Amino acid sequence: VLPPSFPFGGMENPRLTFLTPTVVVGDRSLVSLIAHELAHSWSGNLVTNATWNDFWVNEGFTVYFEMRIMEQLYGQDFADMLEALSYDDLQNELASMLEEDPEATKLKQDLVGRNPDDGVTAIPYDKGFHFLRLCENTVGRENWDVFLKEYFDKYKFKTMVTEVFLQELAALLTQEQWNEIGVEQWVYGTGLPVNCPFPASNRFIQVDQAVKMMLTTDPLDANAKSLVYLDQEVTIRWSTHEWLRYVRGLEAGGASEGHYALADFNYGLSGSPNPEIVAAWYTA
Repeated sequence: VLPPSFPFGGMENPRLTFLTPTVVVGDRSLVSLIAHELAHSWSGNLVTNATWNDFWVNEGFTVYFEMRIMEQLYGQDFADMLEALSYDDLQNELASMLEEDPEATKLKQDLVGRNPDDGVTAIPYDKGFHFLRLCENTVGRENWDVFLKEYFDKYKFKTMVTEVFLQELAALLTQEQWNEIGVEQWVYGTGLPVNCPFPASNRFIQVDQAVKMMLTTDPLDANAKSLVYLDQEVTIRWSTHEWLRYVRGLEAGGASEGHYALADFNYGLSGSPNPEIVAAWYTA
């Protein structure tokens, strides 16, 4: 058991994954982290990025496998929530990165003379994942799964650079599909291409409605507490991911101090035993 201050959510040491204790929240909603570290047995440990410039070859694939595992275990709706949060995280990070260091938003990095830690952002993880998801959507899951199995079998116990992976991808795609995806733009271009798959989650519909209700209510209204209150029978079924969407939605919508106080009064978010929710709440 790691100390609460462990700097990473998890680390995929072969046969002995290290996990932060904050993953234990009582409803198993954060087990995607375990799936992520297990997936590194293939992407990262079996086939490993040759340099930190190719870090996305590890992490983009691993996030992709994480989502597939969660879909298999808990269904499409659950996986859709994770993908939507991944998309939101990526957009939020891109907003600052494109202003401060656009080159850092490329999948294929150039870290010569730089600290490799500079490349550990949402780009290799989330942009990498959405690129691979687009590839799957383009060729179909059945064809994509065959490609992945052949890829990992061919390069097992070897290192991988972006260019070699793209050679394999080019052998799978038709020229029309290659152009439709815009492979070079995804890998060597800055920002997020406009054809990025936009994940929508049915389970977030109710959450987004609750956020809208809060933001359109005057916190000083005498009836405000009851106007925005969701019955416990509803919120008790919310997972960590729904609460994260709620808190981030308040922040994105420009919630006032009064709105936050109202949300805390109704749902006790500042006293949540879930570290993920508390962290999102106090940084909103």
